[in-house]
Amino acid sequence: MTPPSGWMLPVEPHAVQVRGFELCRDRDRFGLWLDPGLGKTVTDLADTLYAVYVDKIAAAIVIAPSYLRGTWRHEAARWEFPFPVFTWPERVSDRALKYPHLFVINYEAIIHSGGDYLEGRLRQRPYKVTLDESQSIKNFNGVQSKAVMQRFRPLAARQRTLTGTPMTQNVLDLYAQLRFNGAIEGVNPYSFRNRYCTLGGFQGKVVKGTKNEGELSRIIEECAFRAKKE
Repeated sequence: MTPPSGWMLPVEPHAVQVRGFELCRDRDRFGLWLDPGLGKTVTDLADTLYAVYVDKIAAAIVIAPSYLRGTWRHEAARWEFPFPVFTWPERVSDRALKYPHLFVINYEAIIHSGGDYLEGRLRQRPYKVTLDESQSIKNFNGVQSKAVMQRFRPLAARQRTLTGTPMTQNVLDLYAQLRFNGAIEGVNPYSFRNRYCTLGGFQGKVVKGTKNEGELSRIIEECAFRAKKE
């Protein structure tokens, strides 16, 4: 069978979704940074479906805020995603996990027993890992960010960040997300801060703004598709 090359969900995508899908389709690490309402979820579902059919992955994992676990199940049904969707802490048989599926777990769970469960799954089969509302890992010293970067990122066969607000406080919020997307490898957070943050405040350590914006924009464009409603 000739592998499909395009959008495979039975819904007509918008131009912004087509562009996002085309950019991420052949990349194992990429971010879809689209404003709310522009279709991040359905684009990621289309990407997952494509990656399964071309044998890049066996199944997919989404790490999301707790309140969005049910949303993924709803959206998958709405867009006629053909594979079953399971949500933590739902227990799934080993037989069911042998077939393509989507497994959704919340960020809080990955630092407890959910993290052990995910690591076990990732070590058995090639999974895609998507971070929904990926600004959740903006604190590179946070326990959730460390779990994602140290335990799951090295084991993921394909990686995605989804967010409409990649930067909620300052440019340092981008560091962990860019690393997850495969950019700035080998750059530690303090080097990133010194390169792209203007500092002031107490002892000159408070991030006040952004510098070298052109260079940073080029890095973002290489590893993420940023689209705004306007």
